[in-house]
Amino acid sequence: MVMELSTLFYLVAAVYALTWASRRFNHAEKCLQDIPAVGGPNLPFFSYFGAIHFLVRANKIISDGYSEYKGSSFKIAQFNRWLVFVTDPALNEELRKAPEDQMSSPAALHQYDQGLYTMGFGLDGMLYYIEVLRDQLLRHVNPSPAMLYDEMQASFQGFIPQNTEWTPIPALSTSLKLFLRMSNRAFVGAPLCSNSEYLDLVTEFMNNVFKGASFYNCLPAFVRPILARWLDLVNPCLDRAVRLLTPIYATRVAELEAAGKAEWAGASDDLLSCLVASHYSAARDVRELARILLVVNLAAVHTVSQSFTSVLFLLASRPAWQAELRAEAAAALAHGYTRDALARLRKLDSFVQESLRFNGLGALASTKLALTDFALSNGTVIPKGTLVSAPLRALHLDDEVYPDGASFQPWRFVRAEGEAAPRQSLASTSPTYLPFGHGKPACPGRFFAALELKMVTAYLVLNYDLKLEGDATEVPPVSWFITARVPNYKASVLVRRRQEKA
Repeated sequence: MVMELSTLFYLVAAVYALTWASRRFNHAEKCLQDIPAVGGPNLPFFSYFGAIHFLVRANKIISDGYSEYKGSSFKIAQFNRWLVFVTDPALNEELRKAPEDQMSSPAALHQYDQGLYTMGFGLDGMLYYIEVLRDQLLRHVNPSPAMLYDEMQASFQGFIPQNTEWTPIPALSTSLKLFLRMSNRAFVGAPLCSNSEYLDLVTEFMNNVFKGASFYNCLPAFVRPILARWLDLVNPCLDRAVRLLTPIYATRVAELEAAGKAEWAGASDDLLSCLVASHYSAARDVRELARILLVVNLAAVHTVSQSFTSVLFLLASRPAWQAELRAEAAAALAHGYTRDALARLRKLDSFVQESLRFNGLGALASTKLALTDFALSNGTVIPKGTLVSAPLRALHLDDEVYPDGASFQPWRFVRAEGEAAPRQSLASTSPTYLPFGHGKPACPGRFFAALELKMVTAYLVLNYDLKLEGDATEVPPVSWFITARVPNYKASVLVRRRQEKA
């Protein structure tokens, strides 16, 4: 009898769940029925064919949708929802200004990264860490170019051959090592930023997140917590991070206690010290600090190293571009790597900015998740649970937005000094320039990323010559992983130390 009641209970619960899901699904279908589907059928069941198609040809499908429905909207099927693209600038502004509790970028990011299983926190945790990055790293940690220069120079000497013969280096992995060490000078300070065990740990954590996100996103939601009980991607990394951070944390706390919170000069040296000073208590959780630092590395290092790899390939393909940037850098940086001197690198700024436009890191930008039903001014209702995005790559290659957009023009963004029109800089955002997103959800670390990219590129052209293998002039082909565009991870560039170095 007990078994019969139990079986009946589960049957009733299943029917209720299916009925609820069906109603929600029908509600979503009704809200979005007037938005055309791209890449597959518009019908609910048959839309799964579109979802499969999207897995293998995402960029092409998005580009086709943008070409056909530019100025309006289109949708692409996912396995459990629709992904909506809004290309009307006015409607995109409405989405940008929407309250975060209605249309949320962090919620979309948390779902893509499967943060609960890959980083160990829910959406509230994601919001907290984004706020930490905005508040602490940007407002209180202000690494000087001079401080970063020392670490950058040591990184080049450690990871780049210093002989004057052409020597191949793996482009993507070397870029990752350079920026990992340099960035952590601002995150954890010396000597931990150059500790190979710590850098390997951060790299492992980042790889775990990306692999884990791909894995968990392929699974039904109800299966994920079951598998997470034995597939622990988070705690082993946290355990090692705590072991490495504990003695450094103890030293910082002792310095803080000796100087007094208001007088401790080291509070703004790096993010770790800033966190110790702003959140200090005798029972401070080092494990939480470790998680913050790992997440910050994930946000900062992965994207900037891939972006620099694309710059590296472009520079290696054209010696003339190297020479032009070298001449500018030699003049501007004659007296050191100061912020004012770096601001004078107009051609270099344009070169990196154009690389971000032309290459980019994917097909999407400014993705938001609808946390409630959200009505646009044209009457379209974006139902709860729907992802909304901008077609980043299609927009950036649009000839009407960027003339001859399918070609790389290194000086596209150069404006003469004193020119009336405002100059769009590397860290700028706009409705048509989206490498860092746009509006309030724009990447909070973009100014730090721009500083690093300009410093490393300038140092590279001043001190090294580059070329592609076989003296090629075509950049190695990229790889696509659904919507992610990744620079060639197998290709190398040839480098040699310049005899006339800076």
